[in-house]
Amino acid sequence: MPSRQPAKKKKERSVFGNIALFTATLLIICVALIAIAGVYFLVIAPPKQPDRLNTSELSDELVFSAEDCTNIFLVGTNDDQTEAGLIALLRLDPERGAVYVASLPTNAQVTLEERTDTLAGYFSYGGVLLAKSATEQLLGVEIDKYVSIPASGAQTVINKFGGATLDLPESVSFSEENGESVNLVKGKQSLDGRQLVTLAKYTGWTSYAGSWDFTGYALCSMLNEYMTENNLENKDALFSLAFNESRTDISALDLLQMTPVLERLVSLNSEGTVAQSIQITGEITADQVFILSDETVHAIADAYGRTLG
Repeated sequence: MPSRQPAKKKKERSVFGNIALFTATLLIICVALIAIAGVYFLVIAPPKQPDRLNTSELSDELVFSAEDCTNIFLVGTNDDQTEAGLIALLRLDPERGAVYVASLPTNAQVTLEERTDTLAGYFSYGGVLLAKSATEQLLGVEIDKYVSIPASGAQTVINKFGGATLDLPESVSFSEENGESVNLVKGKQSLDGRQLVTLAKYTGWTSYAGSWDFTGYALCSMLNEYMTENNLENKDALFSLAFNESRTDISALDLLQMTPVLERLVSLNSEGTVAQSIQITGEITADQVFILSDETVHAIADAYGRTLG
C-alpha cells in the first residue's frame, strides 16, 4: 500500500503556518489601533493641558483664613546678645493681604506674673522666650514664632538683599560710642546694612516719635522692597542665611508651609505697599518707662487677631 506519511507532514506545516499568520495579523491590528489612537489624541484632539499658573493666579485661587496668618516676634540685639535694641511684632496676613508691623519701644512696661519690667529688661533677664511672653502679656495676642538676630547678623542679611532705600524726612548726623557713625542728607538714600543698623539707634528724630517709630517705618520699607518674585524664588538660600545668623524657631518645614502665604503677599506687592506699620502711641513716665495707650493695644489686637484668654 502506498505510504500516507507525506500527507501528514503537509497537514502539520499548514497548522503552524495558520498560527503564525493569525499572530502576525493580530499584532498588525494592535499596532494600527495604537497608531490611530495616538494620532487622534496627540494631533486631532489633544487633551487640554492645565495652564501654567503664575504667582498671582495661584494666590487668587487659594482661600485663606485666620489660621494661615503668622505672628512673628522680632528682636534685634547687640552682638553679644545681652541687650535688645529693637523689638517688633510682625504679622503675615494673607487673608487681609497685608504684612503688619508693630515696632515697640524697648522701654515699654509690662507686669508678667510677679515681675514688672520693660521689654528690654525681660530680654536681659530671661532671653528671647521671656521677652516673647512679656510681649504677649502686654499686647494680649498670641505669638507663633520668634527671631532674635544680633547687629552683625542683621547687617549680613540686609547686605545680602542689596541694602535698602529709605526716604529720610530730615538730615541725620549721628555717632555711636563705638565709633560707628552715619551722616545722611534728607531725601531718598540707598543704605547698606551697617548704616541701617546704626541709624536704628538714633534717638534725635523730630519727624518720628522715637527710635521705635523710625524702626517701624524702616522695617515696612525694607519688607516692601524685599517682597519680590526674584527673592521668593531664592527664598531657600535667603532663609538659610538668615537662619545661620539668628536664633529662631522657624524651621525649613515652616517656610515650606508658609510658601503659599508668601506667594499671595508677593503677588499683592506690585506697588510696594503690602507692609503696613501700626502706630504706637503712649506716654513716658517719670521713671522713663513707656506706657502703651489703650488705642494702641486695641489696634494691635484688631490687626493681629488670636487674642489670649
